[in-house]
Amino acid sequence: LISIWGSGRKEYSAMKFVIFTISGSALMLVGILSLFFSTGTFDMTALPAAIQAGALVLPAGLIFTLLFVGFAIKLPVWPLHTWLPDAHTDAPTAGSVMLAGCWA
Repeated sequence: LISIWGSGRKEYSAMKFVIFTISGSALMLVGILSLFFSTGTFDMTALPAAIQAGALVLPAGLIFTLLFVGFAIKLPVWPLHTWLPDAHTDAPTAGSVMLAGCWA
């Protein structure tokens, strides 16, 4: 929506949004998959016991950092929020409403 119907630096804003979104999603994916491959479950009630019982594929601090930074990019939390002002100002009204409803 931004790159086709946007205004201003629409290509720059759309590419910045895509890069930030993909990088945040990749970090979250690595964190979530490392938890699964370490514990063998996605069950939130069983995860604490499984983490304490077995060895993690990655250190727990690194898994936390991957998940935290991934969610901070997607949320967007300062200082990882720089994609949001560009996306909102250059998006058409419908795109800005979708960004506000889905990401912010």
